[in-house]
Amino acid sequence: MSDSATVSQTDSTAPVRLVRLPQIAAARSPSFIRDILILFIAPALILTTIFVTTDPATFEYDIANPGLWGIYLSNLSHRSWLHLGSNLVGFFLIGGLEYLLLTAAGYRAHYIGVFLLCLLVVPLFSHLFLQFVLIHQPLFHSYEAVGFSEPIAAMAAYLPLALTTYCTRVSEFEWPFFTALLIYSGGIAWAINQLFGTDLSTILIGMLGVVGVSLIGIHLYRTRTVDSLERREYVVTSLFALLTFGTALVSLFPGSNVGTMVGHLAGFFPGFLLALFILWGFTIAKPGHEYALEEK
Repeated sequence: MSDSATVSQTDSTAPVRLVRLPQIAAARSPSFIRDILILFIAPALILTTIFVTTDPATFEYDIANPGLWGIYLSNLSHRSWLHLGSNLVGFFLIGGLEYLLLTAAGYRAHYIGVFLLCLLVVPLFSHLFLQFVLIHQPLFHSYEAVGFSEPIAAMAAYLPLALTTYCTRVSEFEWPFFTALLIYSGGIAWAINQLFGTDLSTILIGMLGVVGVSLIGIHLYRTRTVDSLERREYVVTSLFALLTFGTALVSLFPGSNVGTMVGHLAGFFPGFLLALFILWGFTIAKPGHEYALEEK
């Protein structure tokens, strides 16, 4: 394929191959290199510098006696190289995939909004969530934590919404917000199941997630909007995003450490709802936007 053909495809709504997402995103955004430096490289360097130069106990979040210092800075400190490395891998994989999907589809501002939200707003909502947990589960009164996994959990909650936005842009996928909410509900069900065990309500909520994944699967099977050459690549990209979401759930809620899972749930629970608010502000409520609510 010639360079001119590649550029032409980039400017259309045709899907982009998984291995070419960075190329398409770079073509759509003149700020691509700067975004990579500011949104990914700089946070990684800051987290690494804090780990090397400070004692993790300095930033411990103490649920029984929290302070603004701990609420925010606990997300920036780590206890070991393994802890730091695993969080950076999750951040690059989940955040990077979201950024590429949205930028390639023409919605770079969505990711930037959610990224800032995860850093500035999610910690406060997570703090309120943990205080609620403390009231109903006093055994967590000694809960202390550090690590970037809470913002990563919030970003993981946004991944279904990033995927359905991408699918809508590429191939006119119907009900993107509803489908993303169903998949997110499945994630909540998995977290609750890992924390408290399986019951009827968990199964029913989990079935919502299955319905959401099925809606995307049916769409991918039936879509004829894209040509046959690119359809396979579109399907692979979408399925990879679903697989990444599932892998993130297993990693965030492994069932082996209740305290860790509660901390992750504190980020995951508000992440989707706050991201939906960002998306509402950028699209649905914006007059003249292709996703805007039509005036009756």
